[in-house]
Amino acid sequence: MSTPAQANDLFGLLSLPGEERYTAFLAEVVEQDQVWTLKGDDGFIAFSDDEGRDCFPFWPDAACARALATDDWADCLPVPLALDVFMTRWLPGMAKDGRLAAVFPAPDGSGVVIEPETLLQDLREEIADDKIESITYDNTTAKVEGVRVDQTTFTSSWLPNWNESDLALL
Repeated sequence: MSTPAQANDLFGLLSLPGEERYTAFLAEVVEQDQVWTLKGDDGFIAFSDDEGRDCFPFWPDAACARALATDDWADCLPVPLALDVFMTRWLPGMAKDGRLAAVFPAPDGSGVVIEPETLLQDLREEIADDKIESITYDNTTAKVEGVRVDQTTFTSSWLPNWNESDLALL
């Protein structure tokens, strides 16, 4: 059961414009390393857009997903998906099958319906931005740890080649 403060936070999130919810979704799923969807007795839920294409909805947390488990989806439960599985299996599979992702839909029907490839690229950029934000600087030393480049993880350090005459100029 949620507290009144959590309910107000949830209401505030769901009342944001779709684009703001999309941005919040990217940040939250990268931070939590998971995505949420709804699953019923017949499997994961989907709905059709105006052109008849299947859309699979995703939320940043269980509470947001649960808020949409009403009416036709009342028998559904929130289910987490690991972010790496979502990015390596779900989104490529959805793209192959011509399905769309409905990101952070709200009870009023608003949300961002997007091609899975675009969502995948946005998630990759969010992950890269998250890694860059973790860079720490200590005077003239910068360290970047755990950066992925072409499936290779590396650690690098940068220290300028200053000598005593360079320091005298300061």
